[in-house]
Amino acid sequence: TTLRFLGMMKDISFLSMITNNAELIILVSSLVIIILVCFIYKVSLRKNCSLLIMKKKNFRTFSWGILKGSLLAFFSLSIILLILMIFDLSFITFTESSRIILLFSLIVTIISAFSEELLFRSFLVDILRSLGTRKAIIIASLSFSIAHVFNLGYNFLAAVNLFLISIILCYFYIHDEHLGVPVGFHTSWNVIIYHILGFEVYGYAKPSLFSTRVISNNYIITGGAFGIEASILTTFSWAILLCLVVLIKKKQ
Repeated sequence: TTLRFLGMMKDISFLSMITNNAELIILVSSLVIIILVCFIYKVSLRKNCSLLIMKKKNFRTFSWGILKGSLLAFFSLSIILLILMIFDLSFITFTESSRIILLFSLIVTIISAFSEELLFRSFLVDILRSLGTRKAIIIASLSFSIAHVFNLGYNFLAAVNLFLISIILCYFYIHDEHLGVPVGFHTSWNVIIYHILGFEVYGYAKPSLFSTRVISNNYIITGGAFGIEASILTTFSWAILLCLVVLIKKKQ
């Protein structure tokens, strides 16, 4: 019993979390972003912070948006996994991550994804709309891509992919007038690749149920140290998603 208690105490040690994955630092910075964005929106623009999440108070529509975004993330990842399986480019193993640390890391991932959507998809797009919708989307998407420049392994493909997915999510935010789809997609994508499949990102793997390795010496396929988001497979997957969005827009 004593050994089990000591093991649990080690699991919940914040020092362990910081040294392993810097999760506490990510959590604090994400919360700071959320607070600052809401403060600026409320004080400088004199608007209700809830407008950053949805323009109209329709929680049913917002919830449907989250589900739709989650399905789109699953669809995108399915394309990538299908290609990896067909060409035998992946190796998946079960991991024994601590449940407590996994849960904490999962919460951090969700908050972090929400803070990024609030800042880059909602706040920036809203304050830049006076320049025109297209310019607002392009500037916000460039900002989102450049914001990852200090992450290990950031390269041209990573920049292109992040810009591409931001364009898609900005479109959904403007079209739906809420963050449902962007939050649903971003959160689901991160949760699946970080904590379920366990892809290495930015040079390390977060606590996860499985560990997935892309078997190739070509960094264009593996994404290098940046991870799967800098892979040509992700470019292909998100390009398909963009084509679907364009087709839907034309029909409407």
